[in-house]
Amino acid sequence: VSTAVVRYALHRYFQQTHGWSIKGLEPAGDRRNASAAAALPAERVPAQLLSLVQSVLKGRGFGLSDMAVLAATYEDLILNDSRQRALDAFGVVRLQGGPGEAAAHDRAIDMFMVFFLMSGDADIELITRTSQADEILGNASEIFFSWEDTSMWARDVRAAVAARESEVHPFMPKSPSFELTLQATDEITKEYARFTKHECDTLKESLMSLEWRGSGRVRLSEFYRNSLYDGYSSFTESPGYLKHSGSLDESDPSDPLLVIPNYLYGRSNCVVSSNFHAICCNNECDGLLGHIERVVQAPAASAERLARVVAGLPSDTVEAPRNLSALMLQRLGEIAATNGGQVPLHGRLFAQWMHHAFPRE
Repeated sequence: VSTAVVRYALHRYFQQTHGWSIKGLEPAGDRRNASAAAALPAERVPAQLLSLVQSVLKGRGFGLSDMAVLAATYEDLILNDSRQRALDAFGVVRLQGGPGEAAAHDRAIDMFMVFFLMSGDADIELITRTSQADEILGNASEIFFSWEDTSMWARDVRAAVAARESEVHPFMPKSPSFELTLQATDEITKEYARFTKHECDTLKESLMSLEWRGSGRVRLSEFYRNSLYDGYSSFTESPGYLKHSGSLDESDPSDPLLVIPNYLYGRSNCVVSSNFHAICCNNECDGLLGHIERVVQAPAASAERLARVVAGLPSDTVEAPRNLSALMLQRLGEIAATNGGQVPLHGRLFAQWMHHAFPRE
């Protein structure tokens, strides 16, 4: 399997399954992927995994079974990292190993969420005493956006894990246990992206309210002028950062535009969760392309077939079926003409064409 296929498959798997963006393995070119091995602390990663990653980075590629091993190992590393964070949080609030009151375990889950949301923040290492935990939890609603909803969801996850265990072992004690609360942190790590989807949806709607001429873009002057989502983001990313992340359209240097989907999926809107990954807004473009892949079941297709598929493909902001413009059909035909009559699904030109077909996704 080629390097490009490995990166693409792993990226899509983790994005679709958990909303995770694996550092260094994003399908965004060698410049960003060059840090993949560096993102893996050698003392915590098996030598075999480092060897597999280095194979990808050097362009050698490897087999499907190796790719499955790499995916499973990455997931295990991320969950182990999350569990270590949970153990640190439990230690701060002095959660004991035996059964305890539900309130104590809810407090432990709250402290885990603090560590989870502060990951990557050097200050997290300073939280070592119970008194510090009390202060942070007491002010959590002022520190973290939508803390009440986050805490309630995390506690519900803990209760659901305990309820499932009770169904499997009905004669075991019903009180919370250290191990079950630890298991709940695994579920939180895997499901957090789904929980925060509404925040991404709200951010997208806010950006769309400033959209320029239905283009899926916002004039940069408008972006900085408006406080789109008070409390979520201050929208202070510099033009240099936006350009580096691919979120800036400078076709007209005198009037640059923010590309809504590129900004939405950018790192500044991710929750940095570990040394290995970040939790980001769901990439709707991947979902649209995934539908096309399932229909076509080939790496390329004729312009006529793709036009039919896309014309019948809806999104959150595009109704279907619809008629594609003559210009869109002409451009798709031109892409096919330069590629022997077929349009490569994963090529740069088709990606650009899809942006015009779904400018907000």
